[in-house]
Amino acid sequence: MKFSIIDLQLFVAVATFGNITHASKSLYMVAAAGSMRIQKLEKNLSARLLVRKNKGIALTPAGEIFLSHAKKILSNIDSLTKNISQYSDGDTGKIKIMAVSIAAEDYLPKYLGEFLISHPEVSVEVESAFSEDIIIALREGVCDIGIIGASLTLKDLEVFPFFSDSLVVLCHRTHAIAGQKSISFEEVLDYDYIGVNQSHSMHYLLLKYSKEIGKSFKIRASVGSWGQVGYIINQGVGLSVMELSAAKRLAIHHDLSIIYLSDSWANRDYHVCVANLTGLPYFTRDLVYRLNKIVA
Repeated sequence: MKFSIIDLQLFVAVATFGNITHASKSLYMVAAAGSMRIQKLEKNLSARLLVRKNKGIALTPAGEIFLSHAKKILSNIDSLTKNISQYSDGDTGKIKIMAVSIAAEDYLPKYLGEFLISHPEVSVEVESAFSEDIIIALREGVCDIGIIGASLTLKDLEVFPFFSDSLVVLCHRTHAIAGQKSISFEEVLDYDYIGVNQSHSMHYLLLKYSKEIGKSFKIRASVGSWGQVGYIINQGVGLSVMELSAAKRLAIHHDLSIIYLSDSWANRDYHVCVANLTGLPYFTRDLVYRLNKIVA
């Protein structure tokens, strides 16, 4: 082999810092040793990888190619290490999931119990977030699995179907619209509204469509959870729009009516996303398979 793992790490650091001295220090290496390693690497490859400048370095075309492959090799080595480490005696694994609120609250729990029983050495952390933030977290390696509700083309991520849900209107059984089977979102905006606050993705979704229609909400209360929304509506105040699964959960405990939203965008698809399925530990892949109902 004409280079080592240290050479790859050093070259990626040089490209990141734009400076051999700083890159060497980041790997606890003196600058002279780092410079010699780069020179030796170029000699062994018979290609010039860097162009030295007064204020740092720049990559040559060959250097750009080498950088791309170096990152892939280091990533594969990291994935290999993580996968193998899970088989070590006494070793444990952890899965970080970031999911939109409805998935975190109503869908994930159905799968996690059985999964945790099957993998007693594994722990799971679930965090609610917006789809856009989840996508960024996956790309940056902050989480292992993401569950999003956005209809986006994500060429750099692997995306699998998870579940579909419909948006509905929830109101008290005595409300003026309680007897209707369906209603448009535009009509909903004519009534007092009880909604979730800006910490919830539903706030921004409905705000987007209200702006498209050109009508504002008649907001009577903005609260932190669907449970709080349900309690207020159960006292005969206002109505709200939410996923059917959340509405059914609230209707069990309150005297409420569920009315389907007639707008085409009210049918929502949710997806499981990962950066690289084959690069994940075996137990993380198993959870993805379960969420997607794939047979491993």
